[in-house]
Amino acid sequence: MTRKILHALLVATLLLPGLVFLANTGDLTYYFREPVPPGQFPYVLSRAFALYALTLIWLQILLGALRLDLERSLGYRQLVRVHTLLGVTTLGLLVGHALLFLTGVAMRSGEFPYATLVPDFAALYYPRRLALGAAALYLALLGALSAALRRRAWMQGIWRRLHALNYAVFALGAWHGLAIGSDTRLEPLQALCMFFITTILLAALWRVSWGRVAA
Repeated sequence: MTRKILHALLVATLLLPGLVFLANTGDLTYYFREPVPPGQFPYVLSRAFALYALTLIWLQILLGALRLDLERSLGYRQLVRVHTLLGVTTLGLLVGHALLFLTGVAMRSGEFPYATLVPDFAALYYPRRLALGAAALYLALLGALSAALRRRAWMQGIWRRLHALNYAVFALGAWHGLAIGSDTRLEPLQALCMFFITTILLAALWRVSWGRVAA
């Protein structure tokens, strides 16, 4: 049963973000057939990277809630390998999203947007929404670094807490994605985010109830 759930989650992870991206973006060949502003295609492509990154973070959270069941089914070592692979892929997608967005902005403005690299929550509306994404990226990097250094003696007591920042990465990433522009507030993107949030809450309730039963 656990393996079937895992397979269903993996299929959802592969299909959902791609379908939502195509539904919101439309025909990608348009950006090659018609005149568009400079940097528009990297900017649009960065959305696909962001959607897959957010989906993988969602998957990691759900797998964390099912960790004990998955350990019995897959074994501890195999589960760690899956977790590590998903984590590295997620980080690559987050960095790729940021680089594509920065490339698009640089192509359009003619200069590299260094200011967007520093989160400014006191700025105007759009820069504040960019700050949410930048903060999510930096927290993800910190969480990944803590896991990479977990065997160091000085990290033994704190690395798990730092690695748990991925919950904040999901929250900030979803907020950033939904608030960054008018086109991101269209369906089915909002429905996808509500699905993610609902399933995370259900997984958390399952984890809490399972813990009580096990105790």
